[in-house]
Amino acid sequence: MPIGAFTLAALVIIVAMCLIPFHAFYLSARVEMLKVLIEVCLSPFTVVTFKHFIVADILTSFVNPLKDLGASGCYFINGLWKDSTVP
Repeated sequence: MPIGAFTLAALVIIVAMCLIPFHAFYLSARVEMLKVLIEVCLSPFTVVTFKHFIVADILTSFVNPLKDLGASGCYFINGLWKDSTVP
């Protein structure tokens, strides 16, 4: 089994926990966070409140982890994880 499969499994579990529409893992908080993220993207055209400011500030602080997440996405989409082995 390729070692990259464990990373893929972890990413799938985390994304599934964020996106499941059941009343588990604080559904109301996840829905509110999604609304705030959408409003942050629309912030040049809408009113900005404190929660929008804080979330946007946190997102700008996460530049390197978000770049790493993008690189991981490319790694899995291109199928390079299938060739990964334990050295």
